[in-house]
Amino acid sequence: MTPPDFSITTTVRVEGTPITVTDHRDVRVLRCSGTIDVVTAHPWQAALTALIADPPRGTKTMVVDLSEVALLSAAGMRALFTAAAVAPDSVRLAVVARETIRRLLGIVGLADELPVAADLAAALAVID
Repeated sequence: MTPPDFSITTTVRVEGTPITVTDHRDVRVLRCSGTIDVVTAHPWQAALTALIADPPRGTKTMVVDLSEVALLSAAGMRALFTAAAVAPDSVRLAVVARETIRRLLGIVGLADELPVAADLAAALAVID
């Protein structure tokens, strides 16, 4: 018997930057929105770190989707890098972001550490 094909979606409320978590089969997508700056970076990092460090059993891929993030400051980039460092070795991690944020991640070298793509399909293709 084939298990049903469904997704589970929840939202983690973080000051100014909610994270919508979608688990589908072996993929976890963390969709972030809002502004990630010096005020919001610390609580956002704590929530993101917890979600990345402890994925559901069987998760092979995680994508941090920043496409709805209006601003990612230096504090936000540092928070992303720190949170990404706790990903289990068995999990591939990628980032989705719009062009301006992708360029910034490239300038600071984060794009050298993690695949960064324009959309979810591209991110999944890069890390597959």
